[in-house]
Amino acid sequence: MKNRIIFITILLGLSLVANCKTANKEILTRDYMAMSDDDLLRYFYDLDDEIAKCEKKSGGSSVGLGAGIGIGLVGIGLGTSRGISGCKTDDLRKRRTEVRMQLKKKGINP
Repeated sequence: MKNRIIFITILLGLSLVANCKTANKEILTRDYMAMSDDDLLRYFYDLDDEIAKCEKKSGGSSVGLGAGIGIGLVGIGLGTSRGISGCKTDDLRKRRTEVRMQLKKKGINP
């Protein structure tokens, strides 16, 4: 039973990472140089939203403290964990900067 829970947890974590990478690939394949002004501005905000989603999915850190009493034994435990960070925002941020520069060339301030 314990092995099943671990296996399911690993599968869920991997699926989240794969989903995030697919979304990043999709948004980065768009050709922003051929977009109209309105589409370019919309694309800029789409990139901004993807970055925010990616950072939110990455999770934070947590600390836990536990104590237990068994037959003749007393135990105290301290643990830390950090969320799975499978989402990389570097490429998204680079593209957002490129799009921002293109918008400025066209005289549009996002």
